[in-house]
Amino acid sequence: VSAIVLAGLAVRLSYWVHLLPVCKADEAVFGLMTKHNMEGKTFPIYLYEAHYGGAFLCYLAAPLFFIFGMSMPLLKLTTYLFTIPTILLIYFFARSLMNPRMATLAALFFAIPPHLINEIGQVANGGYPETLFFGSAVLFLTHRFLSEKLTSPQEIRRIAALGFLNGFGTWILFSMIPYTLTAWTFLARK
Repeated sequence: VSAIVLAGLAVRLSYWVHLLPVCKADEAVFGLMTKHNMEGKTFPIYLYEAHYGGAFLCYLAAPLFFIFGMSMPLLKLTTYLFTIPTILLIYFFARSLMNPRMATLAALFFAIPPHLINEIGQVANGGYPETLFFGSAVLFLTHRFLSEKLTSPQEIRRIAALGFLNGFGTWILFSMIPYTLTAWTFLARK
């Protein structure tokens, strides 16, 4: 698994170097929001003037901007806080459903993805990498909730964790809703 994570990191870093000169409009806005956050001017909740797209990425990048200086490549690197752990989530989720070989294959497909998945996984515009992470976490936790025999306090903690992950993920981007509906559908059948 560690080799797959390293391969995923290598693929993303090579693509990151390719993307260095590229700054999309939404990324520029997130960069500006991070700058304002770091300077203490504003503490945004959503993408400026959009009222969607939670600003969580800005809060993660602000300390990095403070320590290393402001740069778009640094903002893009914060997406790795979501994409790299998602490789592990996919592996453990797939392993709980299938055999280790298939889990390895599933993690490998995410670690070395097609171009489009790689690109949206590195765009620092508040949403796509985070949605993949939180969505995978919700599905994995839902599966574990349904497949394990839990005591009442454990069930309450799991439901609370699912609620937090669903709510936080939906705040970041509404693309989380299909994951939430899938989890609720399976939980309702229990």
